[in-house]
Amino acid sequence: MTVTKLAGHGREMGTANAVITYLTSATTSAEVDLEGFAVSGLIIPTIDSANITFSVSNSSGGTFYTLKDEDGNTITITATTGNFAVAADFLSCLDAYRYVKVITSQNQTSNRTFIFCVKG
Repeated sequence: MTVTKLAGHGREMGTANAVITYLTSATTSAEVDLEGFAVSGLIIPTIDSANITFSVSNSSGGTFYTLKDEDGNTITITATTGNFAVAADFLSCLDAYRYVKVITSQNQTSNRTFIFCVKG
């Protein structure tokens, strides 16, 4: 994770990258350590048409669980071909978890880097 302290503001902002490596796992990124920071946005790269979901855990290498809402529906971003950003309001559900994986509903044909924008 890359974190920068904002001068005079007492806050930190940064980024954490989730990479889907098409040669090893064409739909799921490696775990990303959000280090207790709040997610303030997600930059979705150009991707092969797919929806995006998340799995979460509170321990590195631990059991990851599909992130769902209170009604049991999987939290899904309809990304189609990507290349846009998602606002913090939609992503606040990730704030309770330290480790996150990004999952696409379709295999990716090259490496894809999703960028979590974080603040603390």
